[in-house]
Amino acid sequence: YLDSVDQQAARIGAVNTIVNQGGQLCGYNTDAVGFRQGIEAHGIHVRGLNVVVLGAGGAARAVVFSLLDSGAHVTILNRDPGRAASLAGDAASLRGCHVAHGALVEGTLESHLSGAALLVNTTSVGMHPLGNATPCPARLLHRDLSVCDIVYNPRETVLLRDASACGAVTVDGVEMLVRQGAKAFELWAGTPAPVELMRAVVTRELGRASQ
Repeated sequence: YLDSVDQQAARIGAVNTIVNQGGQLCGYNTDAVGFRQGIEAHGIHVRGLNVVVLGAGGAARAVVFSLLDSGAHVTILNRDPGRAASLAGDAASLRGCHVAHGALVEGTLESHLSGAALLVNTTSVGMHPLGNATPCPARLLHRDLSVCDIVYNPRETVLLRDASACGAVTVDGVEMLVRQGAKAFELWAGTPAPVELMRAVVTRELGRASQ
């Protein structure tokens, strides 16, 4: 339905922002840059590091391609290992690199997290109203493993709370939500987005929703 699609959006296989450029509809995906900017704002730079991504859905695609573009070594774990294998195959063929994959079970998690620098949860586990769940047992987390959860309601998931308790750097889902929205704003308006104002409004509204 679009006249053109940004190269990164085409590789990810999803568009979430459409810009009318002189009557031509151009499609973009802002999730990948939103994720990258969010983790980098917390001092996390992934080039050359091992990263474990939980999930293999639409959000995972954007996260995986963002990580690969940044030079990370990626492993995808999913409850349905076939979907993890499919996403890994797509990413490997388009990026020309190896992408590991497997089932999201405790034994596989333990073997991969021991040598990982970053864990990213893209599943819905821990999201309201199932806020008491976590995709990763607390005992597998450690202070040298940064943890990012793209769930933003609740803002501090069980996964992030467990990670903070062991001294790990954590990044909540509001970062990606706000920064992908800021990128969309800039594509539409052609001017820098008021990122801090956007974050304040999102935080306020999430607070109201949880009351």
